Amino acid sequence: EHSYLTTTNNGGISWRVGGLLPAGTSNPNFAWAPMMAFFSPQVGYIATSFPRTFLFTSDGGRTWSNVAVPGTPTALWASSGQLLATTERCSNYSATPYCGTTYLSIVRPGSLTASRASRIPSVLPMSNSPGTTISAYPATVLAWHQSTGLAVENYLSSLHGAHLLATANSGATWRPFINPCPQGGQPFAQAISASHWYLMCSGDGALGVAPNWLYQTDDAGRTWTLV
Repeated sequence: EHSYLTTTNNGGISWRVGGLLPAGTSNPNFAWAPMMAFFSPQVGYIATSFPRTFLFTSDGGRTWSNVAVPGTPTALWASSGQLLATTERCSNYSATPYCGTTYLSIVRPGSLTASRASRIPSVLPMSNSPGTTISAYPATVLAWHQSTGLAVENYLSSLHGAHLLATANSGATWRPFINPCPQGGQPFAQAISASHWYLMCSGDGALGVAPNWLYQTDDAGRTWTLV
């Protein structure tokens, strides 16, 4: 079976089939769905975690080139005219994607290398698992606005709760900020400006019905208000 890149310009009413996605992009178990970020109908990037691939196309998916960003991709974002990619770097790739240090790479559209890569610091205990270098709980970018970014560490585990981090300088430095979600839950985020952010938290619910909370901050996460 093959997978194809498709585009729509009417909100999904109709679709146009474009280029063929690289071999191995699809997975019969629907695991490790491909991540993608496009800057135009022709120019974009795609990444998968199994197999580990990070590719660029300038012709709508007809041809693909490898992108030299080390590690296993965990998230892609297009923001302020640049590509943001988080990757996990570790010595034991059989344990990927959550096995080591998380890096944020910034890639200019059309480039096959990162213009800058910086480590997102871990605030959680080091793992004793073989092959891990810093933390077993990766940091994942939640939202981005110009040079301001929000990330969450431990997104898939409830052992330590979700820890939130923010950068005001495109990932050069990071600081922790308050997680207003009940029981340290795992949020979704939107950054409207450098200091005005929204977080949506979902709780546990029976029969598939879970409560949701929406918080906002106007001071870059120092205080939060329930909307």
